[in-house]
Amino acid sequence: MRKKKNPVPLILMAAGSLLFLGAIVSLVVPGIFTPQATPTPLPAAESVESVPRISLEDALAAYQAGSALFLDVRDAQSYASRHVPGALSIPIEQLPDRIAELDPQTWIITY
Repeated sequence: MRKKKNPVPLILMAAGSLLFLGAIVSLVVPGIFTPQATPTPLPAAESVESVPRISLEDALAAYQAGSALFLDVRDAQSYASRHVPGALSIPIEQLPDRIAELDPQTWIITY
């Protein structure tokens, strides 16, 4: 009479192989097992015309008084080539993900 084989070692090897495969996939594809953060949507303006505008003179006065944060929304290369001294750089495409860095109580002048 033939002795019945124990299936436990085979099951353990299969489980170990799956764990190993999962570890390899997680190294090759970063973030595959991590939920991606949903960016906070920006409040929508009714139109571009509804965004308040200020004159260059008022912007200069705010800069000299230190009463506003200047936010440069251009790409990093443009910021690196020339920007308002002390301006914060957040490229426009990153703004939805980084909006929490801005204090809503601060006067923010974007350019």
